[in-house]
Amino acid sequence: MTWNLDGNGNYEAKFSLQQTKYRADFTPAGKWLETETNVPLKDVPPNIRSVIDEKYEIKLLEEIEFVDDYKKGRYYDVEFKVGMRKIDIEINEAGEIIGGSH
Repeated sequence: MTWNLDGNGNYEAKFSLQQTKYRADFTPAGKWLETETNVPLKDVPPNIRSVIDEKYEIKLLEEIEFVDDYKKGRYYDVEFKVGMRKIDIEINEAGEIIGGSH
């Protein structure tokens, strides 16, 4: 496990569990904020995949992270690169877009 201080002043732990890599963020006081792990497209649930397919071109896909956040709950953070710009969309487990930069 490694620990780093991120740009927001929070601590990020990087670790592996059963051969899966995770990142977890904590406040300086030790409060858990979120945990993230990268997910290959083939492992994304069908309802999430259909939102991705409807809204964006798969060839522009950069990465998908599964996030468990203390405020937002569990969602998929899907990142695309469109020209010089990165676009993130956050899709909850029900397949609803809940945030991001479109």
